[in-house]
Amino acid sequence: MGGSDDHDSDTISIAKTEPAHLQTFRREVRGWLKANFPPELASRNSQVYITDGGAAKADKEFCLWLERVGETGWGAPTWPVELGGAGLDEPHAKVIEEEMARIG
Repeated sequence: MGGSDDHDSDTISIAKTEPAHLQTFRREVRGWLKANFPPELASRNSQVYITDGGAAKADKEFCLWLERVGETGWGAPTWPVELGGAGLDEPHAKVIEEEMARIG
């Protein structure tokens, strides 16, 4: 379920209708995800990790991913930074959500 060329094209088309600052942010998010998302996770069913904490803790790639997302605050992007979020507004949070969905 990793990002395919079709998904890339669709998202780029959507991004062109966005304000310039969100287009820039989308490019930054894509770059970060490309560098930090363990590709092995793209083909896995994430529901297993939600319903089975043992499976989540046993999966090294998933734990690494959680750690990396936690460092950015993107797991709760609209939460205040002091509470572990990224302190972002809704449009920026939506970009993160869309780009994470795109990669799997």
